[in-house]
Amino acid sequence: MKLAEEPGATVWSGPIALTIGTQPLGETDLGMPTATTDPAMNANSNLTIDFGVFQPAGLGDFVWIDTDKDGVQDGTEVGVNGVQVSLYTPNGADGIAGNADDSQPVAILTTATIGGIDGVYHFANLTPNTP
Repeated sequence: MKLAEEPGATVWSGPIALTIGTQPLGETDLGMPTATTDPAMNANSNLTIDFGVFQPAGLGDFVWIDTDKDGVQDGTEVGVNGVQVSLYTPNGADGIAGNADDSQPVAILTTATIGGIDGVYHFANLTPNTP
């Protein structure tokens, strides 16, 4: 397996056959676990293989005027469009802590009417488990 050392680089692997109820096959020529060294071969998983494939995450909610100031959106309180919402990460856009970009947002949205609801915002295609 050729592993990339930098983000965005190409990753190559030998063929891996996936079968329901079994562990991926075709990995022993790469020095991966075998039935002898890995008794959990039937777990249909192999945690030694990671191609960085993931389901993108999302983060969103809505902005409203809390007319009774109780912190809860009641049925009569409506959302507010046109509010700028910023998304920050502790390490800035470059992923390195301590740089000037740490205080800069990585994304900015404006609340709008979505699905008939005013004041909605949604940051899409986020990488899960990243700060």
